[in-house]
Formats: sequence, structure tokens, C-alpha cells
Amino acid sequence: MDEYNYPDQDKRRHARVEIKLTLNLVIFDAKSVGLVEGKEVIKLRTGFISDLSDVGLKIETNDLNEEWLFHLLSGSILLALKFCLPGGKNPVNAVAQAIWIKHNAGSYGCKYVLGIRFTEMKKTDKDLLNQFIAERRADKNKNNE
Repeated sequence: MDEYNYPDQDKRRHARVEIKLTLNLVIFDAKSVGLVEGKEVIKLRTGFISDLSDVGLKIETNDLNEEWLFHLLSGSILLALKFCLPGGKNPVNAVAQAIWIKHNAGSYGCKYVLGIRFTEMKKTDKDLLNQFIAERRADKNKNNE
């Protein structure tokens, strides 16, 4: 299994929730920073979110080009993410950067697993995400009692 910038799990500082959500991601040129309208879009891709926190998420996908891996990690191309939280009416949108990439390590049989850090998110989307994480963690704690 190839690993690029993969962190030690003990370095995590933010609470995560395990989840499986479908994700649409747009890979775009980072020269024009901001939420995606009017950006030079490279490709629209799909994947799954398998781990979610207030600062980022873990994406599993088969839908990447090997030539993009260096550019994803260097930040020269970014990801525009769009996903719906369970029970949510509106999608969450964010711009993000890949922090680490692993090959052939996905729990859903995907070829790539990426650790993603949000770099831009509207306050309304951030509030939705934080509320969802807090509720999910409270439910998990209640079930563990």
C-alpha cells in the first residue's frame, strides 16, 4: 500500500464521526481561490465520505488520476466538495485540500483514500456540520451508556 503524508492516528485533535455519505467533488486549479463559481474546473468526480470532523473528512474514491496526486498534496489543485448530511435539506459546500493519500486502503473497496482539510466554508455550512457532529456524538455516547 502506498502512503503519501499519512499521519499517525494519535495526532488527531478534532472529534470525528464515522459515516457513509455520497460525495460530489470538483477538482479545480488553486490559482483562483474561492467557492467554485467561475473557476477552472479540471474534473467532476464522486466518492464516499467515511469519516467526518469539523475541520475535514476522509474521502474514498476510485475516481482520481494518478498524475494529480502530487498536485493535490502540494495544494496546486484543490477540491470543491458538495454533500448532504442525513436529515439535512441543503447540501454542505466547501473548498478543501488533500493532506494525505493512501492507495488501496478503503473500507468500501476504493482505490484511493484521502485525508481532506477544509480551507473554505460558509458559516451556514459550518454551523450545519458542527450541529450534525455534535448530535451524532451525543447519540453515540447515549448508546454507549
